[in-house]
Amino acid sequence: MLLDVDVKGAVKLKRAYPSAATIFILPPGQTELKRRLKRRGTEDDKHFKIRQRRALSEMKLYRRFEYTVINKDLDTAVSEVEMIIKSLHCRKSNLDLEQIDRIVG
Repeated sequence: MLLDVDVKGAVKLKRAYPSAATIFILPPGQTELKRRLKRRGTEDDKHFKIRQRRALSEMKLYRRFEYTVINKDLDTAVSEVEMIIKSLHCRKSNLDLEQIDRIVG
């Protein structure tokens, strides 16, 4: 299951589901963040400034996530997220450790 949540939502999900993988997707810089937010055109100037401050504040919390992807190019970022998802089955917590013990002896 893949969910798109804010930082608070990710923290709550991680508490409820400790084995969940968390990925923080960063813009390549603050200038690009501002450009992308402006391009959306979903807020007036007052709400845009609030949204920008919130985004900058949330970006500083990226260390709370297990993975970080810098979204400089959408295709590359999507590919990196896909690689993370595909690799999750190799986590020790997702493996049959009894089978591995039989293999290694």
